[in-house]
Amino acid sequence: RTGGIPELVEHLHSGYIATYKDVSDFIKGIKLFVDNDDLRSSCSENASDRVKKHFTIDKMTKEYLNL
Repeated sequence: RTGGIPELVEHLHSGYIATYKDVSDFIKGIKLFVDNDDLRSSCSENASDRVKKHFTIDKMTKEYLNL
């Protein structure tokens, strides 16, 4: 939960956001995806959809120009 990660990843929808500097939580997230094929697949698809929707070159260019 630091930097731009929460802006990019939706916890358990398009990935896993571990608590900052919490190695145990990081390991928990890795195990969760290793052990759960359905979650891994759905998060992968959701992450791809999110990037295609929110982070295209045109959208990012407009955002930088607006800034």
